Amino acid sequence: MISEDFMLKRENVLKRIRGFYDCSLVKVLYGIKGCGKTTILYQIMDELRNDKSVDEKHIIFLDLGKEKFDYHSLNDYVESKIVDNKIYYVFLDDVQNVDNFELVVNSFRATRDNASVFITGSSLSLRISALTSALGARHVSFEIFPFSYEEYISFTNNDAYDLVNFRDYVKWGGLPYRCSLSIEADIKNYLDNLIISNDTLLIKRVIKYLIANLGKDFSIDNACKYLEVSVDTLNNCLGILCNALVIKRVANYDLSGFRYYFTDLGFIQPSNINHAILENIVFISLINEGYRVYVGKDSNCNVSFIANCFGNCIYVNVAKSSNYVKEFSKFNLVKNDFSKYIVSLDRVTLSKNGIEYLYLIDFLFKKDY
Repeated sequence: MISEDFMLKRENVLKRIRGFYDCSLVKVLYGIKGCGKTTILYQIMDELRNDKSVDEKHIIFLDLGKEKFDYHSLNDYVESKIVDNKIYYVFLDDVQNVDNFELVVNSFRATRDNASVFITGSSLSLRISALTSALGARHVSFEIFPFSYEEYISFTNNDAYDLVNFRDYVKWGGLPYRCSLSIEADIKNYLDNLIISNDTLLIKRVIKYLIANLGKDFSIDNACKYLEVSVDTLNNCLGILCNALVIKRVANYDLSGFRYYFTDLGFIQPSNINHAILENIVFISLINEGYRVYVGKDSNCNVSFIANCFGNCIYVNVAKSSNYVKEFSKFNLVKNDFSKYIVSLDRVTLSKNGIEYLYLIDFLFKKDY
C-alpha cells in the first residue's frame, strides 16, 4: 500500500479518467518511471469505494512489478476472481513485466462485458506497439506527468511566490518521491538512477548535449559530429530517451524541423534559470494541462509555442529580454483571435492589443487560457 504521505490527489489527472471508469475500453495510464501512476490507481480505487460504493471483492489489483505471472497464470488468476455478473474493476500495475500481456488484456475485453480494465506502464512502446496491434481503437490512453508547479506547491505546502521554492522545483523537478526528499545528495542519486540503459555513459552524454542545446532546432548531423557517433547510434539513444518518456520531440508548427524538451526538470538539474529553462518550464505546464504543443514557428510568427487542446489554440512566447516592444512585435503578423501570451520572470502589468503579459508563476497557475 502507498503511504498517505504520497497521496496528493491528482485531480487534474482524475478528471480526465472519471468518465471512463465503467466503460469497456481498456484504460492505459503511461508515463515516466516514478511519475505517480500507481498512486493514481489507488486514488481511482478509493473513488470507486467511496463515491460508487463498489464492493472490495469487485476490485482486483495486481502489482506486476512484484508479483510474478506469465500471461496464462495472470489470465487464470483474474478469471478466478470474477464470480458474478456485476462490474469488476481490474487494475494491472506495471503490466509490461508480463510477456504478451496484451493477449490477457484483449481476452478480458473480448470475452467479458463486466470487466473494466486499467493498466499502467512506464514505456511509450507499451502503448504504441503491443496495445495498438492487439486492441486497435478499443483502448483510451492517458499520459501521466510528474507534479506541475501547482501540485508541487500543494504537496509541499510551500509559498508558490517564494523564489526559493520555485528554484527548488526548477532544479529538481516534480517527481513525487523526490519531493519527499530533503537531502540534495539523496535527490540527485534518486534522479540519476531513473534512466537505466545498457549504454548509460553514452545516454548521459546525449542528455548533456540535449541540455546544452535546449530550445534550439535539433540537427542530427551536428549532434553526431559533436558526439562522434553514427546516425543509427544516436537515433537509438534518442529512441531510448523518448521511449522512457524522459524527452519529447516537439515539431515546428508549420515548417520542417523540431526540438527536444524534457518532461521533468530533474533530468536537467539547472544551476541557473536561463531562457531555454524557462521555455521548458512552460512546455511542462502546457502538456500537464493536456495541450498538444508545437514550436511556434510558422510563416507568420516565431514565438516559443503554439499549443492546442480540443480546438482551443493558444500562442505563448517566453520573453528573452525586457525589451517589451520587441516581445510584443513578434505577434504583429498573427492575424487570428486565438489567445496570446508573453511570459517572463519580470513582475510587470503590461498587456495590449489582446496580448496578455504574465509573470511566469501566475501563468503556471492559470487555468483558463
